[in-house]
Amino acid sequence: MKFVSFSACTGWYWISSGGKTAMPVAGWAVTDTGDVVGMIVSNATSVQGTYSTPALSPPGGIGSYVQEQQLNETARATLKRPSM
Repeated sequence: MKFVSFSACTGWYWISSGGKTAMPVAGWAVTDTGDVVGMIVSNATSVQGTYSTPALSPPGGIGSYVQEQQLNETARATLKRPSM
């Protein structure tokens, strides 16, 4: 899969099926087949206080994208933010 464009976003989240994991969506990517995929931060590392540029990737597993106001309390409690 190749990405042909990317647009940053705020206020969107990916929630795993069953609601055990919620992650903020950093942006939307369009693939070379025309599909739109939400991108999440897949890694961010710190070496002596200097942070690398985090990589973005589609979320793994089955889930759905929701806007922030659609998050229920369970999803908010499981919200994972990238650690930097």
